[in-house]
Amino acid sequence: SSKDVSGRKKRMNARMRHQPKSVEGKAARAADSGGTGAGAVAGDGGGDGASAAGGSGAEDSAVALPKAVGMLDYARLRVQELQTMVKAVRTNTGIRKVSQALPRHMRRRAASHNCKRLPVRLRPIAARQAEKQTNGDKKGGDKAAAPSRRYKRRPSNLSADYARRQRNVRWLETHLWHAKRMHMKEAWGHRLADAPCDK
Repeated sequence: SSKDVSGRKKRMNARMRHQPKSVEGKAARAADSGGTGAGAVAGDGGGDGASAAGGSGAEDSAVALPKAVGMLDYARLRVQELQTMVKAVRTNTGIRKVSQALPRHMRRRAASHNCKRLPVRLRPIAARQAEKQTNGDKKGGDKAAAPSRRYKRRPSNLSADYARRQRNVRWLETHLWHAKRMHMKEAWGHRLADAPCDK
């Protein structure tokens, strides 16, 4: 019996050699007392595990987990969360074109200009979207299409656009040249070049 205790003590010491001193002391006391290791450590030394836990084993205090999960019961408990998730998936966020609703292998660039390139079921929706884009929504929803690049690049429109963009911050005469090549920052009421964009 003494040989068995000394063997148990050696095994415990080998297992606990990298533990802090406080834990090591508890384990050593557990081995000395002759009780089971887990019960003695839980009870801070002396006696077996059952007496340390107050008359019942450590297994009784643990929560018993079910072996299987009933999906219907689980779904019934989570019905609110599931409804919220389904609603979020079905809700259309942002303005999407009909052509974006198509799978990638069916998308055609020409379909954005010609509704008849789309599947028949989507043509009426595409026609309505195109009409809104050209005329603008009378009820104030979508805005009319932006003017063409040719219109924007007219000298009078360019100068008006530059003046609009300089309302809050002044530009230098070389602003466009610097803006293409440098990181710009605001300083002293001006938009100035800060650092080059070179890699």
